[in-house]
Amino acid sequence: MLEIIGRIIDLNGTKIRPALFPTLLPETDNRKMVVPLYQFCQLWWREVFKKVKMAVVFIDNPASECLHWNGDVVGLFSAGAVSVKEFSSFESLIADTIAQCGANSQKKAVFITCGPVHTTSRTILRDIIQASSFEYCVLITAAHPSVHQLAKYGARRETSNDMAAFHSLEEDMLQWMGNMNFTVEVFYFPLFVVPATETLFLTPPFSELFPLVDCDLFHVREQYQLLHRN
Repeated sequence: MLEIIGRIIDLNGTKIRPALFPTLLPETDNRKMVVPLYQFCQLWWREVFKKVKMAVVFIDNPASECLHWNGDVVGLFSAGAVSVKEFSSFESLIADTIAQCGANSQKKAVFITCGPVHTTSRTILRDIIQASSFEYCVLITAAHPSVHQLAKYGARRETSNDMAAFHSLEEDMLQWMGNMNFTVEVFYFPLFVVPATETLFLTPPFSELFPLVDCDLFHVREQYQLLHRN
């Protein structure tokens, strides 16, 4: 495995501690490779760029902020994206209007979201797909399959098949597209990091993250006991 070493600056601005980020790249000569965090981010955004050729791209706000620091929207257009839109149900209304005029000819869409596709984001995804005539959809999420499992069921067992959440999502998307013979791909790419400097990185998707309070700890304890019953 490749390990990326970044650094986190404490609030007092004096202490700096290393942070490790695993990726899917292989080791070389039985030694772990170390590359700058910026290159790590660029690696995954290049994988995104490979998917957007001849596609309409829908991207949520946290992902667009990360993209701004990792190539900007120019990277999407240079890779062949037809247009870039906000990941919003409002876009489904526009698509529906265009479809009624018989001018909706786009057959491929790429959706980029940082969070799990659940509740609101799931509704947005459904609205956009149902209002369009896509035959090929690619969903790229920065939320690991296990996060989708947790969001969907409220708990996750260590023996559970995390990819089942992605498989279920693929089937749902095909149903929304109206033809089970169309193509859907779901990918997990860690796109949540902004390498601000060589010694500081930001995580826009977690901008509202707040320390656990007493009621949160009580809920965590309940979930732990539920998952570890004898």
